Amino acid sequence: MKYRYAIALAVLAAATTGCSKGGVDVKDSELLATVNGEKISTKEFEAFVAAVSNGSTTADKLTAEQRKQLVDRLVGMHIAATEGSKAGLEKEGETAAQLSLWRSNILSEAMTKQYLEKNKVTDADIKAEYDSQVATMPREYRASHILVKTQEEADKLLAQLKAGGDFAALAKKNSQDPGSAKNGGDLGWFNPSSMVPEFGNAVKAMENGKISEAPVKTQFGFHIIKLVESRAPTPPALEDVKTQVESLVRNKKVEDYLAGLRKNAKITLAPAATPKSEASSSAAADAAAPAAPAAEAAAPAAPAEAAKK
Repeated sequence: MKYRYAIALAVLAAATTGCSKGGVDVKDSELLATVNGEKISTKEFEAFVAAVSNGSTTADKLTAEQRKQLVDRLVGMHIAATEGSKAGLEKEGETAAQLSLWRSNILSEAMTKQYLEKNKVTDADIKAEYDSQVATMPREYRASHILVKTQEEADKLLAQLKAGGDFAALAKKNSQDPGSAKNGGDLGWFNPSSMVPEFGNAVKAMENGKISEAPVKTQFGFHIIKLVESRAPTPPALEDVKTQVESLVRNKKVEDYLAGLRKNAKITLAPAATPKSEASSSAAADAAAPAAPAAEAAAPAAPAEAAKK
């Protein structure tokens, strides 16, 4: 329903301010209306306008007629919410749960905003996080490979290479990876994590210009690998990613703050918070965890092209 979010906001506001003359104090300069002694603030109206327009407009941009209509709607919602409160609906199951959820959500967002305003992200924070991220960027590798189906084929090719055979020529003639075979086995530059683990780990353990001492077995077959060269990655300029890094720093600040609050909180979980049996717990974990074959299939590993044949 178009106004569902706005209605929830108004009902929450009415519930959390007490729906009475004893609600939150509103300054005269911020007063929008009074309904049965309950004060409605201009800030609440601004939130209401943002909600019904999905953030596409603000209260100060409304025409006189639009403002009149929305003020009337908000007043009407407060009248209905007050009656609902008198009837005790805010204490009933689903309504009480929704009000509790909305209240917690709004207060937690307000708390987070206040915390970040008091603990602003500085340029020094951003630079430190940027440097930390750059330091953890993995090396990039350029390698060639020959992929065959059996250990016997791989051993024969390896023997030819040790006798002085041309790697590119042998790859073009024998490799089962069509994507790289036409290029003499060249895979170009890649991050080892984009390859299946056995292949990526083997490359990281090799020296530039060397050929693997033994064939490397993966789910696609047997690989003879030649590491051409490796390099440290070229990071983007700080100015190009400053917005993303700042967002990351803000998130980390909030996570650390919440972790501190949680550490000092007294938490007791009821039986409903945990699975009813080990079986259901295991099933839930299996459902949540990505299957390993699917993860490998999604990785842009050049050797995977051979599996499509």
